[in-house]
Amino acid sequence: MNAPIDAVYTWVNDSDPIWRCMVSEARRQMGEEESGIESSASVARFQNRNELVYSIKSLRKHAPWIRRVYVVSNCELPAEIAHADDVEFVHHEAIFPTHQCCRCSIAGRSKAIFTASRICQSTFSI
Repeated sequence: MNAPIDAVYTWVNDSDPIWRCMVSEARRQMGEEESGIESSASVARFQNRNELVYSIKSLRKHAPWIRRVYVVSNCELPAEIAHADDVEFVHHEAIFPTHQCCRCSIAGRSKAIFTASRICQSTFSI
């Protein structure tokens, strides 16, 4: 079987000021404003250590059969991969309607992103 295989990452950049602002607003709307208690939507959960860049480099080296890499995010891609021919950026709003986008994508609901992307397969060139 020689079916094409794609890789899909969900990713955010915790140092992106626009993302931080959206997180604060989403938490406020959901009644989850900062408290001393860690939650699954804690900013610490999203700390960027350049894993995306290193993982894509590893895919290129160890999984040459991967056809395309999709990065689902609402942040700018890291410079090292932003203009790569084999990496395609998919904004959260391409998967979720704008009114749902903020709550599902910001609050760490990657399951919602995966489920919506299966329903909306036209987002990816399948």
